[in-house]
Amino acid sequence: MIALVWATVALAGTPWDALDDPGLRQLLSDGMERNGDVVASQERAVASRASAWQGGSALLPSLALVGSTSTNPYDTLGFAFGGLPSVPGADTPATYTTGSGALHAAWDVDLFGARTTSWSASRQDARAAELDSANAQNALAGRIGKAWYDLAATEARLRIVEEQVANQETLLEHARLRLGVAAATGLDVLQQEQQLATTRSLLPSLVAARDAFAHQLAALTGRSTAELPPLPATLPEPPPSGAAVSVDDRPDVQALQARADAAHRRATAAVLSGLPTVRLTAQTGEQFRKMADYSHQSFWNVGTSAQVPLFNGGRVHASARAAFALSSAADAQLEQARLNAAAELAAARSRLDQQAAVVQAVDAQAAAARAVLDASIDRYLAGSTPFLSVWAAQGSTLQAELSAVQARRDWISLYIDLTTAQGQAAPSGDPS
Repeated sequence: MIALVWATVALAGTPWDALDDPGLRQLLSDGMERNGDVVASQERAVASRASAWQGGSALLPSLALVGSTSTNPYDTLGFAFGGLPSVPGADTPATYTTGSGALHAAWDVDLFGARTTSWSASRQDARAAELDSANAQNALAGRIGKAWYDLAATEARLRIVEEQVANQETLLEHARLRLGVAAATGLDVLQQEQQLATTRSLLPSLVAARDAFAHQLAALTGRSTAELPPLPATLPEPPPSGAAVSVDDRPDVQALQARADAAHRRATAAVLSGLPTVRLTAQTGEQFRKMADYSHQSFWNVGTSAQVPLFNGGRVHASARAAFALSSAADAQLEQARLNAAAELAAARSRLDQQAAVVQAVDAQAAAARAVLDASIDRYLAGSTPFLSVWAAQGSTLQAELSAVQARRDWISLYIDLTTAQGQAAPSGDPS
């Protein structure tokens, strides 16, 4: 008989530490590094940060080296003024060349803060992308944890069934021996053969489920099934739900908050974009001319331009209306996400706390069923109880022990659900 003994550990620094499972910690670390969905979310965060920096560059002055050169037929020089007068005896070149090189500077002054506000919105978008990546890691950690303990629970159920098969084979041999000395009936043997066949029929589906969970873990963590760490010897007992956590600590809610902030800033920027703009320019450099001889000179200039919008067909007004509508939509989405998260947290906390009582009851049921089976077998072998009692006890004991494993697995799953709902599933630190 396999003893249904469950490891009890104390809550430590992170929710996963409470389960004290080195194999799971290693899988979580691998998943964060190798899972394609997480890697893609991290790259999107990098791209969003780069886009934010690109938007911020518009606030800075621009510098550029500008150069040009042009060679033209000499006859075209002064054509608009009737051409150049010819000088008798002068050596007239066939072409002439002009050119210039300059350092050009320009700065669009953010006089009313429209560009600064837009840049601030882009930075909030980048923060939202980073939080999306954190949320992807949180969700992945929950999936890995559930698949790992699904695999462990399936392996435990498989061991229970294999042990029952071995026990029932032994009992069948006893029944056959007793039949040979007229201490049992043929019906006893047939009933035990039926019970053994029924129990054996559970094995293929359990093996298939075990393989499926192993392949799921391999896909989530970038390992092969042969590289999966050893399963825990026993299913751990999760701790109580603990103190309540604010929904604003969840990365998905924080991402929506960042997007709402970005929408607010874009609404403000849309209004500011209708105000006057100022542009400062300056350049300095050299220009040259080559005809019959070569000459050059330095030059510089500075300039200012301003633009005051008067009429643009309602573009600014429409843009502002759209931006404020999107801002209101982002606020509504954020508020609904908070409500949904609060409900999810409350439900997960309640289910986890109630499951402890379920496990205790199922454990008691499994222990009682095992005691009845052991007593039935002893009395049957002593000849004081009919085989029908043993036959019934075998089925109820198998079902009770499998239910006990399932109850423990559900308990762990509910703990993982709560951890994920709190936004705390993604591991931190060295998993070793």
